Amino acid sequence: MSIASSSKSSTTLFSNIRDAVRVLRGRPLKYSQLARGSGHPNSQPRPQGIRTPADLSLATLRANEVPLLQKLVRQSQQYPGPIIEVGTLLGNTTTTLALHKAPEQKIITVDLYCWNPWGITPDAHFTLTRQMLRYLIEAGHVEQIRMDKNEFFRTYKGPAPSMVFLDAIHDYTETKKDILWAQDIGAKIISGHDYCEQFPGVVEVVNEFGGPAELGGTVWVLPSKENKTFAAPAAVSKTPSGQDIKLETASIVIPAYNAAPYIGEALADIEIQTYKSWEVIVIEDGTNDGTQQLVEDFQRRNPNHRVVYERFPENRGVSAARNHAFTLCQGDLIAFLDADDRWDPTHLEARIEQLTRSGCDIAYGPVEMFDTKTNQSMGNWGPTSEELADFPDSLFSRTLMQPSGVVAKMSVVRDVGGFSTSLKWAEDLDYWLRCVQKGKKFSYSPKVTSRYRKGVETAATSRIADCAASSAGVCKSHINIFPQGRAKRRKQVAAKYISAVNLRRRQERGNKSRELDRQLAQLRLEAWKLQKHRVDLLAKSLAGYLKSLLPKK
Repeated sequence: MSIASSSKSSTTLFSNIRDAVRVLRGRPLKYSQLARGSGHPNSQPRPQGIRTPADLSLATLRANEVPLLQKLVRQSQQYPGPIIEVGTLLGNTTTTLALHKAPEQKIITVDLYCWNPWGITPDAHFTLTRQMLRYLIEAGHVEQIRMDKNEFFRTYKGPAPSMVFLDAIHDYTETKKDILWAQDIGAKIISGHDYCEQFPGVVEVVNEFGGPAELGGTVWVLPSKENKTFAAPAAVSKTPSGQDIKLETASIVIPAYNAAPYIGEALADIEIQTYKSWEVIVIEDGTNDGTQQLVEDFQRRNPNHRVVYERFPENRGVSAARNHAFTLCQGDLIAFLDADDRWDPTHLEARIEQLTRSGCDIAYGPVEMFDTKTNQSMGNWGPTSEELADFPDSLFSRTLMQPSGVVAKMSVVRDVGGFSTSLKWAEDLDYWLRCVQKGKKFSYSPKVTSRYRKGVETAATSRIADCAASSAGVCKSHINIFPQGRAKRRKQVAAKYISAVNLRRRQERGNKSRELDRQLAQLRLEAWKLQKHRVDLLAKSLAGYLKSLLPKK
């Protein structure tokens, strides 16, 4: 590049940054600046609705939009969790959020910085925005994340946001994806920008979700979910002296998928609980098999209890169903119950008494496995005395808790957040490990009060090898949970990968495909990465990769 061309490029970049700052300060661009911006050779494709920098008002807050945003931020202060802004231009909206949030609230702003109307390079765009937000970042009010939003959605494991503000890609598909993520993660307030004719995709999606509850300019907010029943009167119990005391309400969370053959039994078990202060939240995950009618019948039989039923229009997975249920809970405690499992009449009473006595955050115990066809017991599933002594490291060897046997304080959900929606398998193991990482205390009781149905052709039972591989991956992601004992955990996780190899070979007996050879080689390679002295694992992995390249006979 010549000195002249280099100088010209630097001058253009400086001019573009100057234009950005000018707009951020609310000053109009001159005609020459508009012409330069619209024809700049380095400018990136503008999203729908942005034709020239003259249309920048569509990409940043206008004065008539600020009051509604201020109101939403103030409302978010009653909820725990951060404010998450998806999409930022130069930090104008971020600054507005920061000015009206509670001092302890944190703002997370996410953008890849791959588009701006001035042709600034992504690196310069990120740096400029960081400079604009410098004080807020240094003071700990704002965390600026440079990442593709979909990658952020996949990897976010923080608490449910108090508010999400969506201002990224404004087409139908991406806006719907953004709203679904916000719902799945349990955001209390879901709002965004650009509900206007220039962005028909935004208008269409927001209308699909019930339309804007309120509009301020083009800033929109979705209506909050309305519960389908009334709250029950507070349950009371008697102290030994006869004094009334209020019982904590247990929110029973039931994800339901093809659940009609079994959920009736689960609901019947709730009705006969000796602990009477409960509510039920059922989320049907994309099916429509008669579950709703069973829940409505249950509601009519129990008019003094709050019963909520909602259905996803499409299958989103058990994690999304549980997370959405969390947003509807009004209780002090969370009790997990899968739609095909059973409870003994004393289950809630025993687990809640266990929580109270221990002062812990999560109470669990063994579950009895039973055959769905014969109803015969198949033995108990739970930790051994050695595994209890080694807890929580024993979680890296096998899952010790089945969700239907767990009752937790609502503070666990507030602090840990929801289940990971990026995991198809072992999402419960990941959740318990995240609870450990957050310092939550577990209490174990050997009393069996829940029953786990076996023989139902669910994903976990029919694809046990996939579940084992996912479990190994989950444990690997948490391997540095504590500084001490890392070598032991590496050995445990390597053993899980080898177990996944053996299960897949047994499940795929007779399969000679190259794909299977590659899968087994990859699992062995993951095991070797954790135990590099095991040369045999590396050798078998390389042999598997080579075998996958050879022609099959």
